[in-house]
Order: sequence, then structure tokens, then C-alpha cells
Amino acid sequence: MKHILIMIGLSLLCTAAFASDFSGWQAGADIGTEQWREKTKDQIVTLASPGANVSQSLTNKRVGVHAGFDTPVAAIVLGWEAHFALLTGSATTTFPPEDFGYVLKPRWQAALDLRAGVVSHGTLLYITTGPTVSGAARTYFDHSNFYGTVADDRIKKTFRGFSYGAGIERRLTDQLRGQLAYRHSTYSHVNDYPSTFNHPLATPPDQYFETHTAKTDTLTFGLSYAF
Repeated sequence: MKHILIMIGLSLLCTAAFASDFSGWQAGADIGTEQWREKTKDQIVTLASPGANVSQSLTNKRVGVHAGFDTPVAAIVLGWEAHFALLTGSATTTFPPEDFGYVLKPRWQAALDLRAGVVSHGTLLYITTGPTVSGAARTYFDHSNFYGTVADDRIKKTFRGFSYGAGIERRLTDQLRGQLAYRHSTYSHVNDYPSTFNHPLATPPDQYFETHTAKTDTLTFGLSYAF
């Protein structure tokens, strides 16, 4: 029993020593891809026809920066990491008669993750959770003039939500780290009131708005410099 306790103690000491390799401040850049999935519900209050429900998905490329701080607690590494990324990608949704709808363009994403992990063979395995916000622009158009001759309406909204994920981080040199991370984010709904679809000649005027609910799955690869 004494020998077993000694072995366990030595193992914990070694693990803690490795955990100390992942301590202090770090900052870097990352690239990746994001799958944006969205559900949209049309809310037409005064129009006789019912609203439509639409599901949509698109893939965005992302380029971002991150910074954070880690500290070892016994054999566990605890820390936080802030992220900001610019997104590129767009998708068009149309409604019957297929010549009016909107173009969706996610623009940016920011997150503050709390993370906890363990070190194995010089590699940090960790899980994360924290708040996330994402900005998107939506341009509503009507090429059929069904709603009258009105201009396109570009609406910018911020989605607010929460994320959880996991990642792998490995020291490449004394200061350089490589990181592969996955994050799933769920956002609260937002409402748009596009002037493009409010028919000026209807009696009473159409009261049209849309409700959007989004989820994202993000995969990133990053490099960090440890200070």
C-alpha cells in the first residue's frame, strides 16, 4: 500500500509539473470555419395569408484573434480566453413567387470562454463554456414589386447566446502553442421589421416582421504566444 501511495503521489507531482507549463498569459490568432443554422418565422399580422417557416444553413470562413490566462490548480489547468473573429459568407432566402426575400451575411463573433483541462504527455485537453455574441446583416429585397416599389432594407442585428466546447492545446516551443478547438453556440431569437415588406397600399397596412433563431458550430485552428 505504501508503494502504491508513493507512485500515486509521484504521478500527481509529475502531472502538476506538466500543468505548470500551461500557466500565465497567452495571445494569438486563429482561422477556421463556422456552420450557421437558422430558423425563420414570418409574422404577418394583417395579411390574410399565413406566414412561412424557413430553415437555412450556410458555411462561413473566419479569421480571428484570442487572448487569455491560465493557472494550474493541483493537476488541473483553469483559465479564461477571449475571442473575436470576422466572418465571411452569405446565403439568399426567397419566398414565393421566388423573387423577394433576403440575403443573410454573418459579420463577426465574440466570446468569453471559461476553461478547465488536464495535461497528458505535454498536451492540454480542455472543455469550455461562456457567453457569445454574433453580428449579422440581412438585406431584404423585392424584385417582383409585389409590395410596391420600395427600396431594399439592410438590417443589422446582434445575436446573444451561450457556448460550450472542447479543445486540444500543445506546446510547440517554450513560447509557441498550437490549438484545435470546437465550439457550439445557441442564440436567443431576434426580430426584424423590414420596410421592404410593409405594403404601403394595403388597408390596413401590412404589419410584417420576422423572427430568427440561430445556432452555430465552429472549428478553429490557432497559434498562441505564451508570455
